[in-house]
Amino acid sequence: EEEERGRAGRKKQSSILGASFNFTNSIIGAGIIGIPAAIRLAGFVPGVILLVLVAVITDYTVLLLIKNGIISNKFSYQEMITEAFGRPGFWVLTITQLLFPFLATAGYVVIVGDTFSRIIEEFFVVAGTEPLAWVINTSVIKTATIILIMLPLSLLRNIAMLEKFSALAVLFVTVIVLFTVAKAATYYCSVRCFLPSCCDTPISIWVINTHFIESVGIMAFAFVCHHNTYLIYGSLLRRSYTRFSAVSHMSVSGSAVFCTVLGLAGFLSFMNATKGIYTCLNNLVTR
Repeated sequence: EEEERGRAGRKKQSSILGASFNFTNSIIGAGIIGIPAAIRLAGFVPGVILLVLVAVITDYTVLLLIKNGIISNKFSYQEMITEAFGRPGFWVLTITQLLFPFLATAGYVVIVGDTFSRIIEEFFVVAGTEPLAWVINTSVIKTATIILIMLPLSLLRNIAMLEKFSALAVLFVTVIVLFTVAKAATYYCSVRCFLPSCCDTPISIWVINTHFIESVGIMAFAFVCHHNTYLIYGSLLRRSYTRFSAVSHMSVSGSAVFCTVLGLAGFLSFMNATKGIYTCLNNLVTR
């Protein structure tokens, strides 16, 4: 028993910055790919306002979970749901927590396989050589991604050990954002479609589109992170409400910036033809 306590005492814990990387990585997951389409559905300015509102609500509700945990002395999502809804709530949560990450992971695999195959193929074209069939095979890329990246990361028992990988993931997202912004800046239509005198179908930036409600669901999904709140809180060194508030504010605001910039860049690149950054990335490769 003493040995077990010793191991628990030596358990790695995250600083505010490390926990922020983990929480940010939890937010800007599969949902971010739908932000350009959400802005198209909501309207230009209404979409940005909605995105900021969703971010504010997310930050508030995440901290509300921690407050409730401190009051009730429950520091896991399962315990909190059981406290509020009993065993039926616990089983509903268990099923949804099984399905949600599984489906999100499936989405990641599809995106990586389809996008990377196009990128690798373009590299070979630029080099003037013919790529091997298996190199650009989406099934091979998906399988390699699962075995070499996702599986090892999933086997880690302490979420604090993921902070360096989360920081790397945030760096990659930054590269994608900068790439999308750079490509959007090269498209003349991105500017001229806001000018009635220069475009047959100009875009009004203030109009709320008829599919506004659909965009609410897309943006809410992009900021789903509540199920990881207690995990991040538990991994925080010298955890307290004040320290976790800093983590939440940094993570949610940073994610909101990523989503806004990426969403606007993706939308401005393809305007009313926008279907999502997943489609945008594939199109940007060859456009």
